[in-house]
Amino acid sequence: MDCLKAIKINTNKFISVFHSSIEQKISGYNALYLAEMKNDYLDAGWTKVIKLSERGSQGYLYETPLTKGLLVLYEL
Repeated sequence: MDCLKAIKINTNKFISVFHSSIEQKISGYNALYLAEMKNDYLDAGWTKVIKLSERGSQGYLYETPLTKGLLVLYEL
């Protein structure tokens, strides 16, 4: 896992984007992933949720102020 960018969603949940080449060894590129962490003291680790892009790096999350939606930016 490289370049983790995390934001707090609520009191006990964080989401993040990160890039990694661990599953992309054949293609030689980084892939971009979304992960979450629930801070409930029983399971305090990051869990990969979905692969956002087969070729992506330097992911960044922004919470949009008016809609509370999320904007994901990354380098291709």
